[in-house]
Amino acid sequence: MGIKVLPACLIKVPGAFSPNNDGLNDKLKAVNADLARNFSLKVYNRNGQLIYATTIPTEGWDGSFKGEKAETGTYVWQLQYIDPWTGKQVFEKGTSILLR
Repeated sequence: MGIKVLPACLIKVPGAFSPNNDGLNDKLKAVNADLARNFSLKVYNRNGQLIYATTIPTEGWDGSFKGEKAETGTYVWQLQYIDPWTGKQVFEKGTSILLR
């Protein structure tokens, strides 16, 4: 069995996170996005209200909104960036679960 070396890192957003300050999955953020250009991550609640946005690839949502803990549940995210290896524009969307 061999090891396959990929030419680039896969940028993804996890399906769940738990902002309980244990050092594991405390923020919802794009993983492996450090080198992405023109980066944008937006998070919406179930009513379609924008509750978090960043243009810094290493930052993430801490599960709060207007200084209060956001409700446990499913949130929609939109991820947009220019792939640092191909130079192509990438747009992805999905959902993640906030666990408390």
